[in-house]
Amino acid sequence: MSKAVPPSLVGLISGLCLFIALLGFKPSEPYLSDYLICNLNTAEDICAERTNASDCDDEDQCYWGTTGDGGGECNVKICGDIPYGDCGEDDFDYCEATDGTCDAAECYKHFSRDQVNNFIYPVSTYAYLPLLLLLGVSAELFSYRAAVLVGASGRVLTRFLLLFTDSLGSMAAMQVAYSFGTAAEDVFAAFIFKAVPVHSYQTATSLVKAAGHLSHMASGVVGDLLVVQGGVDLSFLFIISAVSVCLGMVVGLWVIIAPDLY
Repeated sequence: MSKAVPPSLVGLISGLCLFIALLGFKPSEPYLSDYLICNLNTAEDICAERTNASDCDDEDQCYWGTTGDGGGECNVKICGDIPYGDCGEDDFDYCEATDGTCDAAECYKHFSRDQVNNFIYPVSTYAYLPLLLLLGVSAELFSYRAAVLVGASGRVLTRFLLLFTDSLGSMAAMQVAYSFGTAAEDVFAAFIFKAVPVHSYQTATSLVKAAGHLSHMASGVVGDLLVVQGGVDLSFLFIISAVSVCLGMVVGLWVIIAPDLY
């Protein structure tokens, strides 16, 4: 006969599944670039690089204007001056056609494509390896519980930085915090082996991995339905992600710290 599974072990594995599922529920994730990149700022950067009238006029979204000192500068064309048929197309993607008029498209954050791709996203790539080494060694020397929770707090910080800050430096810090959370997920995989009995390794690992993957899939579907079908503001997706991650942190504090569970 198979051995009965202790209720405490069922509670532990269920809690670990819920913890990773809540941390992974991020419907905002596929829309991060749309949230960060402002096409108007990208167009302004392109036009600012043109230092003479000839080069400026070669760019459809730019025009050469005179300045008060008798000189000139390359500026971005105003959406209201763009033909309605071109509104929102190609070089004029910083505009959008609404009710027969061409208006400036909404920007959530004001970073150009160059800033996002060259100064924000690469930070997480370079930060991940040293943070993984730091958390991994700290977990082994001191406490797996503390390493997982400290790392998971990086996911919480990521969400708050995305919602409430606007500087390039804070977005770089956001990527470091995100790498902290990613590294913590690797340490969390090792923590499972410390937390559950040997005979439950396979079951616990399979269920936790499945919970994480299902959460990622569900969050992507929910995000697309809300944006494509519901037309919601992207900021709302980031609020949902922040709430889910905060709830995951609460669950983590309960299930990982509570000594009576294992």
